[in-house]
Amino acid sequence: MHTISKAAVFAKRRVNFCARNCSRTKARAAAVRHNVVVGWKEQLKNALDGVTSRGTFAVTGTVDGPLPEMRVRGVGNLALPIGARQARDLVFAGQPAPYGKGSKTVIDPAVRNAIQLEAHRVRFSKDWDETLSRLTIDVAAKLGLSGGGATVEARLYKLLVYERGGHFRAHRDTEKEPGMFGTLLVQLPVEGGHTGGTLAIRHLEFEVEWDTANGASQTGMGWLGIGQAQRALKYAAFYADCEHELYEVESGLRVVLAYNLVRVEQKAAAAKPAAASGGATGAAGVAATAEKAQVACPAVSVASLTAVTEAVRAWEAAGPVAQPMVALPLAHKYTEANLGFGTLKGDDGAKVQALLQCPLLDVHLVLFGKQVDGKGNMFYSYDGSDDEEQMESVDWNCIDVKACVSPLFGELPDYDDAMGFGRRLEDSLLAGDKIFPNDLKPDNRKFTPYTGNEGPRLTYWYHRALVVAWPRSRRAQLAVVPGSIASAVAVAKQCLSQLRGSGGDGGGGGGDQYLQQLEERQPHQVDDSRKQADAELALQAVLDCAVKAAAAPKQEAEGEEEEEYTYYSNVEVWQTGEDMLSKRAGEQWPTGELALQALALLSSPAPAELLGKPWQQHACVQVVQSMAAAAVPPAEAKRFADLMHKGLPAVIASAAATLASTAFDDAVVELVARQAPQQLQGCYQLLVQEALPKALRERMVQAFNTAVFGGTEVVAAGAAGSGTAAAAAVPSGGGGCIAQLQPADALLQALLKEEAVRQALSTQQQLREPAALQLAVARAQYLEPRVLPGPPEDDLSMPGATSNDARVTNFLGSPDTAREFSGFHSVANALRWAHDVVKGDGRYGRAHAIQTVAVVGTDDDAAAVVVMTKHRGMNMQRLALYKAEAEELAELQALLG
Repeated sequence: MHTISKAAVFAKRRVNFCARNCSRTKARAAAVRHNVVVGWKEQLKNALDGVTSRGTFAVTGTVDGPLPEMRVRGVGNLALPIGARQARDLVFAGQPAPYGKGSKTVIDPAVRNAIQLEAHRVRFSKDWDETLSRLTIDVAAKLGLSGGGATVEARLYKLLVYERGGHFRAHRDTEKEPGMFGTLLVQLPVEGGHTGGTLAIRHLEFEVEWDTANGASQTGMGWLGIGQAQRALKYAAFYADCEHELYEVESGLRVVLAYNLVRVEQKAAAAKPAAASGGATGAAGVAATAEKAQVACPAVSVASLTAVTEAVRAWEAAGPVAQPMVALPLAHKYTEANLGFGTLKGDDGAKVQALLQCPLLDVHLVLFGKQVDGKGNMFYSYDGSDDEEQMESVDWNCIDVKACVSPLFGELPDYDDAMGFGRRLEDSLLAGDKIFPNDLKPDNRKFTPYTGNEGPRLTYWYHRALVVAWPRSRRAQLAVVPGSIASAVAVAKQCLSQLRGSGGDGGGGGGDQYLQQLEERQPHQVDDSRKQADAELALQAVLDCAVKAAAAPKQEAEGEEEEEYTYYSNVEVWQTGEDMLSKRAGEQWPTGELALQALALLSSPAPAELLGKPWQQHACVQVVQSMAAAAVPPAEAKRFADLMHKGLPAVIASAAATLASTAFDDAVVELVARQAPQQLQGCYQLLVQEALPKALRERMVQAFNTAVFGGTEVVAAGAAGSGTAAAAAVPSGGGGCIAQLQPADALLQALLKEEAVRQALSTQQQLREPAALQLAVARAQYLEPRVLPGPPEDDLSMPGATSNDARVTNFLGSPDTAREFSGFHSVANALRWAHDVVKGDGRYGRAHAIQTVAVVGTDDDAAAVVVMTKHRGMNMQRLALYKAEAEELAELQALLG
């Protein structure tokens, strides 16, 4: 990436340098955003796509070794191949196999038709244990399990018998014990064999079929004759989250040993953060778990690791304009219990290890959960075999973080705060799409039929795991929201602070304890050239966001139809730059604050030092021009360029004095001319700023008067000037936006106090300026009926005051000073009523209509009363207002003659 040094900036300053340098800077920034911001994501995605494991999601084959010697309680010693008599005994000794449906376990032959025998009823000879151990190691290697099969055990779960018609609809195996990650099926030989009964194993768009019928050939086992095949032990192994379906057995008997494949070690990096920071013991525990995580993961080729590292360097080169993190959904399913760096499956383990081995990245695993609730219904098939619950309409859904695992600190208990996940990870997905696509099948469901007046309900549960990574040099940006001016300014200030040496070198910002812990454990230094490049790009991002904020209309948080009902439990909503003006973008600053923060930063000394005075002037001009152009619709103009916002007029005036730029002055004059029709008082506040250069003030006053009064001629009386905002001119002619001024407007009152207006009214009557005369007459006509009746009487009646109690409303409208209210039966009731009526009624309570409220009576007094006394302050305020208006009317009458 090309960077600009200070010496180069100052050496190239020439008369015509401003426009050329600004255009080059803008073009360079645009090129960076297009080629780097987009390019690094594609580069990283391609690098990870090239990382795969050596295994697959499902393997099949035959078992090497002798047939096992078995004994089944209730059947006796089982001879292999299983004869017809023992086959009948197995069926008689077993029970119908159930299946999980939601939180229930049910028996339904239409879904699963099988006989099962519990594991404790089956015993094997020792030679089978040795055979099974070898098989387990071989299966683990073929599945691509990290660390091989040394830490894997095959534990018998059930002995399953499928008679003719036996089947099992598509399903996924649940975690039946801690550490379970897969299933191993070993088919026992049966005399006569069987037909049908093919097992289809699916993962993503791939499918493997395990056909154990007579004469079937298995991958890796070659052709077996029928007699030999009946006596061979066939096996299939697959990850438990793979969907699998057993097709119907057409004839014969199918007998299978079902094993759980279990990791005997705990999941990697299981130490708690509290222990990690609790002294030598905790540190040793963290080191051990971190080492175990590294050893347990598959090796990554040098070429793949180089590709990932180069992509991350390109990501860093994009600077603050790039998103701070990326997320990649894992291909396999995981739960809170088995999510860990040492328990990843297949390609997931390889890709995550490629990220872990990159020295530039922080990597974490995150498990999201989603619950969808709505109106459901049951759709019945003709024969009852395909009955299905369907969601008719969604009432709400909730997305939250179920687990977050760090390779250094293990599972993080406060993942939502500690990790800075206050943003939408969907916008960080490398391949786009969503965390939960619309076509994603639920992991679990619950159907509740009609219950009284309540209609049927259907609830879906989804889980999806992601690997989340960010450059260590970007840790400080995790606490801010990309795409908004607020965050752009925060990032720019952070970069400038680091460049001056007063900020951290990539540590967690905003006091984030977890990010600070990361920095302590894995410090990441940033060189000065990178700091300077980041600061330059951050300043350009502030300018881009400010210009876009003024140009784009404010968007409502509509989203997609499904997302209208989404409640994010631990994940606040985040939008990228395209949606930065939506409510979901987190832009909560008051109107005018956006422009104030952008202009205050861009007009400070730092941008000039980094990018040169011409760039700074051009940037500030663009911000003010954006404020001037934000005129349609008026409501949106005020949102970005609210000149009544405290501090914004002062910042504009200060920038004008600091920059001393004709182009900036022109932009400010244009701002006044274009915004005056919508913001008369705001433009007037800008005119009276003392920091404005005199020449600029005169031009602004002329533009303001032209916009307000219409016409372009200027009276000579204003040319001399008096230093006030209206001293330069009072134009002649009509039109403009003066019709918007109401006689009671504070702006009209302020304009009549301007020296230029008073001079225009104090000349001879035939030379009086029509516009000034129009102002004075309108104001005098407003004041006369308010002053001529005389001062207000000492009357405490308030006819316009109301209350939620009719008795209090009557009291407020009367001239009475005090009144008693009774009928409360106890002091407690009287106090409660007084609080509700007085304190809770801001329509007169905040206006000091009631001075005191006293409750008279004892605790058990049934005759308790409330005494209210009016405040005289309102009458005093009316008297003070009358005196001020009388004085103003007298002055106007004197001027008008």
